[in-house]
Formats: sequence, structure tokens, C-alpha cells
Amino acid sequence: MDETMLTLKTGVKLIEQDGQVGLILSGRTQFAKNPQQTEILRALMEQPLSPESLMALLRARDGPQNENDSSLAIAGFILDFGDYIKV
Repeated sequence: MDETMLTLKTGVKLIEQDGQVGLILSGRTQFAKNPQQTEILRALMEQPLSPESLMALLRARDGPQNENDSSLAIAGFILDFGDYIKV
């Protein structure tokens, strides 16, 4: 079974404006809503990652936390940035 990977769509660029980090694609912009989304954006700019890898990234950043919190943060990211990512 193939592992699910999240990757940015072709043409997506990372932007920083007034201290906020976001993505731009075809003239549309979406900014991160929280530090977790910023961390995910920066990581996905480097390489495709699995949801499990993103959970590990968030745990390393925020310390041990409820696994449900990481899952919800990733789900929220996917909902907010769905137009900019491929699964």
C-alpha cells in the first residue's frame, strides 16, 4: 500500500508579508493561521511529507502533546490549503 504524501502543487510559492507566511498560486494567496501551519508550509516547501511525518514535526516543535491536537492541526491545514496542495 502506498503511503499518503502531501506535496505542493506546481507553481506554488512561499511568501512572507508583514511577518506572516503563506502560499501564492495563480494570484491567490493564503496565509498561515498559526505557528503550526507556518511550520508545515516551510516543511512542504522543502519536500513532500506524509501526515505521519508532519505529526512528528509538530511534536518536535511543540513538545509532547495530545496526538489528537496534531491530527486536528494537520486536518485544519489541509482544509485551509487544499487549493495549494496535492495528496
